[in-house]
Amino acid sequence: MKKEFLKKIEDLLNSLSIKVTLSPPNFKDKVDRIIEAEDSLILLKYTSKRDYHRTYNFLKKSMSTLKKEFKREYKNIRRFKFIIVVEGTFSDNEEIKDKEICSLDSKFMDYYHKLYKVLGEFAKYHLLGEIGVPPRVQTETSYFALKSKLGGYEVYFFFSYPEELLKISYVARRERGEENYYQRLVTKDRLLKIKEFIEKGGIFPNNIIISFDKKPRFYSQKDKLTHSTTIGELIFPLSYRCAWLIDGQHRLYSFVYTNKRDILLPVIGFYKLNREKQAKFFIEINKEQKPVNPNLLWDLEGELRPDTEEGIISNIVKKLDRKNPFKDRIYIPLKGKTSSRRIKMASLCESIKQRKLVQPILESKMENPFYVHQDRKVDFKKLVNYLVNYFQVIDKVFNSDMKEQFIFTNKGLSLMIIFFEKITARLTSLNKKLGIKGYEKYIIYIKKYLESKKIRELKERCASKGGEKSVATEISNYIRNHLDNNFSIGIEARDNKFEEFEKELREFVNAILSKKTPNWLKLCCPSDIYSKILERAKKEKLEEQGGHLYEFLDMGDCIKIIEMRKNWPQFEKIFITTSEFMDKKEVEVALKKIKSLRDPIVHKRSGGVRDRELRIAKEYCEKFREIFKRV
Repeated sequence: MKKEFLKKIEDLLNSLSIKVTLSPPNFKDKVDRIIEAEDSLILLKYTSKRDYHRTYNFLKKSMSTLKKEFKREYKNIRRFKFIIVVEGTFSDNEEIKDKEICSLDSKFMDYYHKLYKVLGEFAKYHLLGEIGVPPRVQTETSYFALKSKLGGYEVYFFFSYPEELLKISYVARRERGEENYYQRLVTKDRLLKIKEFIEKGGIFPNNIIISFDKKPRFYSQKDKLTHSTTIGELIFPLSYRCAWLIDGQHRLYSFVYTNKRDILLPVIGFYKLNREKQAKFFIEINKEQKPVNPNLLWDLEGELRPDTEEGIISNIVKKLDRKNPFKDRIYIPLKGKTSSRRIKMASLCESIKQRKLVQPILESKMENPFYVHQDRKVDFKKLVNYLVNYFQVIDKVFNSDMKEQFIFTNKGLSLMIIFFEKITARLTSLNKKLGIKGYEKYIIYIKKYLESKKIRELKERCASKGGEKSVATEISNYIRNHLDNNFSIGIEARDNKFEEFEKELREFVNAILSKKTPNWLKLCCPSDIYSKILERAKKEKLEEQGGHLYEFLDMGDCIKIIEMRKNWPQFEKIFITTSEFMDKKEVEVALKKIKSLRDPIVHKRSGGVRDRELRIAKEYCEKFREIFKRV
């Protein structure tokens, strides 16, 4: 095992043009391999995980003696480094942190083998930077640059050749556990496509964005362009891994595959960006770039910003993936795709965020029982445990077809998390203990409702947010009618009839105008409304998930469509020929009264709504419903 492991290390280092030799016979018991890199001599010692601490203690005691003895043989060496290579993988806090002795495990080997496949010879600079080996000749480079302030941070704008940037920049710090994200953010196929673009004479107008680890020197000229922008000379050392590459990974690393490296690249360099801010920029920039998977961005939140709302949610979902009924069913980029991982991390994270499960106040406007106010954060363990309890009950009570085809799919889980929040809010308002028994009482009625419907119908309706909301409202009504007549007061505000009416009005408008023309949305809607619903549909991925475009109309949109001069004759036949309304004006007054009451209630601002006004609006709703029935 030892021989094979050391051979892997030799092969890796040789591929990176780093010289590796066997230890002299008189040092075989003390050192396994000798590595010469730049002007440093690296003494490498192999160990198993079991003997790791013993090997470390031995090296620590022998360091000064080994340096003296090797100095006689290697007179030109200026620095010594000691490395312990451990066959196996370190678990949390198992690795000893020591500036003089670097400990590397099998994960290190795997990472740099993969990195070499993508970056070739330039992976060498990442590796040397990580183990603390500086360049043989420590030089500086200077650039003509602009210095300014951006969002309160020092920022420099300059042009640089890719060769220099390739040596100083890095995307992930392996020692911070970021290597898996790097591998997914930089793909060889994409690098090769950009390489072709470069060799055909293509240019990059966008900036490469980096963050300096140490403050660069800047010598300003007397002239200032503005009160905050200065021209001058920017100087920083050409050290390995001294600048984090926030944006432009593929643009820069594509130069690995071409000899055409005489192209100047525009660069923006930040200084004094702490890790939290660097991570924030990195994630926000990549959110705007289509090729980056939203599942990966949520995964990154947990690693790079674990104390933010998004980071906490990310780590909650990762924890769920380790527990039944979710175990190994959630697609987390770090773990890769498998046939069993059908639940998208991004979908679960978004659902938890929308329900405000890590906020002090839940979506229902109830105090969050999982939130610890003195710590100003959610009780992570408690929330995970209750989510697990809730879904274990669901796993127990639903039949296998419903679970496989709907409940444990992205659409079904989004709906079920709505009810985790609703039931939690209701039990909290009643001062009832949260737990399996409390959740089960309500879940049984959710089951009765859902299993009375066809799975295909549920999937189609829950494909859009509007449809999902409608299903959630119907389930809440069912629970109110059969179990708890005050259930979900926080979500439905004081009365959910307005949301029901909005849906009925939307269906009514569609029924009337589709008789006139199948393409009525485009031909009969005001242009701003049509553009708005197209945008909503795009955001909700209507084409991908299924559903109908008219479902994105709200009550205000429907009223405007009815009032339009070219549309009114179609509606007049129905409204005015009945005994419900006398003329168009009365119809408009009734609809606007309903909307004026609907908005504050649906948007949770119903405190100032009077009972008399509610009663009038409800009466109008009933008048319209009588008309809808006749269509």
